[in-house]
Amino acid sequence: MSYWQSSIGPDSGTVKVSAGYFDNKGARRSGKVLDEMTGPKDGECNKPYCNAGKSSTWFPKDIEIPIWENNLQITFELTHTSTGARGHMGDVAFDDIRLDEGLCPSNKYNACQKPLRPKKKTFLKEVYTGNWKCINHKTGQPFNMTKPGLQLPQGSTCQVRCNTPKDMPTPREHGTLYCGVRGWYSKITDEHVLNELPIIPGAPNDGSRKDPDQFNLMPVCKMVRCQVPVAPANADYFRCNHAETLDYMPYGFQCELRCKPGYVNTGPTFSKCWNGGNVQGLYKIRL
Repeated sequence: MSYWQSSIGPDSGTVKVSAGYFDNKGARRSGKVLDEMTGPKDGECNKPYCNAGKSSTWFPKDIEIPIWENNLQITFELTHTSTGARGHMGDVAFDDIRLDEGLCPSNKYNACQKPLRPKKKTFLKEVYTGNWKCINHKTGQPFNMTKPGLQLPQGSTCQVRCNTPKDMPTPREHGTLYCGVRGWYSKITDEHVLNELPIIPGAPNDGSRKDPDQFNLMPVCKMVRCQVPVAPANADYFRCNHAETLDYMPYGFQCELRCKPGYVNTGPTFSKCWNGGNVQGLYKIRL
């Protein structure tokens, strides 16, 4: 969480920032004081990093919250306690309060935690379905991803690799990441990606995980599916639909392209769903 604060006067009192941890039923499980400041403080808007147009009484605050358990909901709590008879000799104000996922820009480590490995739910247990290969941008060498407590510096890049060629990362655009100022970002979209997994394949939806349609989450490995190719105006596809699907092609499935009378296909006859959800075989129709 980041915000601007102004505390002036001898009775400005104490401002305390805490984190409250709640379970999925809304019951408070625990809490932790993250920051506490008493008394007035000079503004910091004369410093180089201050570009917010505040007056000289304002100063920025960055508060990081420790994630104890991924399934806990977290709230920030700001508490102000005044001093003096009525606190009339003090003034406290807040502005531009923002909640953000990831590391604060002022974090001294400027590093990212290892991206979560994709996995699936089986009848007996959860098993990993892929691995991350992460490269040090300064040396070009891969990190040892089995090292306990490994943190990856900003600029590091990671590529997910599914265990079998029939699987591909979903969402595909989150299969390649880089470490930035807020944590992980997609190299394809440059959007921030939370280091959390969605509902993994084979697991029930118990409401404990974020919706991937609303949040950018780490990818999971799923069976490859290709979109059914659109036939040109002078040709048609035959034997293209799988027995159980009408809107996609399973891995390894083929579509046969047949030209209409008067046209010839000088390219491949079959289009095939292949690794990464790509269709092999591009038609070339001419008179």
